[in-house]
This record gives sequence, structure tokens and C-alpha cells, in this order.
Amino acid sequence: MKHSPDKYATVAFRFCLALLAAAAVAAPAAAADVWRPDVHAARGYAAQRLGQVSFALIFIGFNVTFFTQFFMGSQGMPRRYFNYLPQWQIYHQISTVGSWILGVGFLVYLWMLIDSLRRGEKAPDNPWQSLALEWQTHSPPVLENFAKTPVVTHGPYDYHLAKPAN
Repeated sequence: MKHSPDKYATVAFRFCLALLAAAAVAAPAAAADVWRPDVHAARGYAAQRLGQVSFALIFIGFNVTFFTQFFMGSQGMPRRYFNYLPQWQIYHQISTVGSWILGVGFLVYLWMLIDSLRRGEKAPDNPWQSLALEWQTHSPPVLENFAKTPVVTHGPYDYHLAKPAN
């Protein structure tokens, strides 16, 4: 495959880039999971398993959808055809099923988020047992974050040296 601008791999690459741009959505979603206890004072401990299922579904769905398209393009399937040869049909079907898995993964994440906001347990002040300063206050934080000025006696990653204050 010397030159492939007119092959199906180009389609996969462009869609893949569009979904990698969706990683701009994945990062805030991950941040929402980490910071939700501090913002809403609820964590939803039972939702952790759903988060793992959601991640697995999104990961598998993404790879099944786009690696199949890359494979078709590398084998010479042309793009911009309204009707493809029957030899490509099974790969299109696999790619379609991968997109369904991807969609289900995002629906599971959305369900987990909504359910934990509605019925999640009240989180402790430091649910992650973090040594970072932002987790050494009450959750949700009091006005101006700390009731008194904190004294920092360790770094945020010195888990082997100190225990969290909470």
C-alpha cells in the first residue's frame, strides 16, 4: 500500500481523528469522576464497577469499529462507493457492531453519572485517601477552602511517608 488517499483506511483515519477529538470529552468526564465527591459531596461507590464496564465497552467498541476499517483500507477497499463488493460485507458488519458497543459504553457512563448524582452515597472528606492539599479540606469545601491555614509537611505523592489528615 504505497499511496492510499482513495482507500477506506482514509475514512477510518478521519473518523478516528474525530473520535480522538472526542477525547476532549473523555478527559472532562474522567475529571468529573474524580472531582464529583468534592463538588457534590456524593461519590456513588457502587458506580465504580459501572465505570470499569463503561471503559471496557468504549475501548473495545472503538477498536472493533476502527481497526476493522483500517484493515479494509489496507486490503484495498476503495472509498466513496455507494455499493461495495460482497467480500467487504462482513467487515462492515463487524465495524457496525463495534459502533453499537461504543454507543452502549457511552450510555453506561451516562447512566452511571446520573445514578450516582441521584442516589450516590455521601462521600467522606477525602474519598481517595489523597495527600494532595485540595483533598485535605472538607467536602464540599468551606468558604475559602480551609477553616485555618494548612501546614504542609509532605509532598502530594509521599504516600510512603505520611498518612492523609482526614
